[in-house]
Amino acid sequence: MNRPLPLFIRPARVSELFGIHRATVYRWAAAGHVTIYKRGAATFVSVKELSDFITGNQIEESNE
Repeated sequence: MNRPLPLFIRPARVSELFGIHRATVYRWAAAGHVTIYKRGAATFVSVKELSDFITGNQIEESNE
């Protein structure tokens, strides 16, 4: 049975789901492409945000 994807994952687990190195996640965050969330000492990233960025489905912010 397939388990549903979590809403947030640790950067170290990104390679398991997407095949992307965790350092790449931090580079994308530094460039403003994805958001890093901190909870105490733990770091998380949104699975949906990562997936949208990887597939090119992210919503562009308008400067209106």
